[in-house]
Amino acid sequence: MTVYVLGFGFYQWPGGTQVALIEKLKPDWQKGKLNGIGGHVELNESPLDAMIREFKEETDVEFKDWSLFCQLHDDKNFYVYCYYGFLSEEPKTTTKEVVGLYPVLFLPDRCLPNIHWLVPMALSFGKGERAEQFVVKECIKS
Repeated sequence: MTVYVLGFGFYQWPGGTQVALIEKLKPDWQKGKLNGIGGHVELNESPLDAMIREFKEETDVEFKDWSLFCQLHDDKNFYVYCYYGFLSEEPKTTTKEVVGLYPVLFLPDRCLPNIHWLVPMALSFGKGERAEQFVVKECIKS
């Protein structure tokens, strides 16, 4: 099973709250789509340490105050630890994958589909939502 981290860094602008997203070049199924910022958890690395490292590598922002809000997994192929945090520094692009800030109320259509519900979920916890972490194992299509 591959373990990943996925982070949503929120940044306050005069026009409202924005979220840092990255335009993916790989894997192929994500190419051209916007996703949260993250990557693989390395051997002997905690998910939180991986989130701090990945965000620094991809945005040049060393942010350590991440909060875990959700875990996504399918029991055999992947496990994703989802984090959120409120940044005081504007993220920058440091790799071939471009980082941008997007208004949370008007997320682009080219986001990966789960971004449209993960971002509001993260913000609900950031505004004091009182619930245990969500563990999403399966979504049922209607």
